[in-house]
Amino acid sequence: MVFDRKITLLKREELPNLMGEVEVSYSVITPTHAEKVWKRGGEQQSANQQVRTTVESFRIRYRTGLTQVNAIEYNGELWDVRSIQEEERNKYLVLECERKDSQTDIATVVNGLILTEDGLYYLVTEDETYYLQQETA
Repeated sequence: MVFDRKITLLKREELPNLMGEVEVSYSVITPTHAEKVWKRGGEQQSANQQVRTTVESFRIRYRTGLTQVNAIEYNGELWDVRSIQEEERNKYLVLECERKDSQTDIATVVNGLILTEDGLYYLVTEDETYYLQQETA
């Protein structure tokens, strides 16, 4: 096994904003190395829109505390964790992750910053999440 891919494990949180709406944010759990296991994809019709879905699996060293609420960042893109399979008791985990084209409209990782669909940037560190205000012209 070759753990040659760098991924960042993220914790997904849904928090209310000042207007009472729920906003999704991500905090960094830890960067780690992974092995890409396999990839598949497809297209679906959803609400009269074509949605392209890509599914990838990543093998990482065993760790506790991961659930399907987690996400990963890989190559600057957010991936939702769909399932977690344990391999070789307490040795490895295989994370099956999904990315939809429309998901990049919700949040995109840009140079270590998360850009949300409303144009807000967040700096995410292991300890805290910081809101960065954009300059307006």
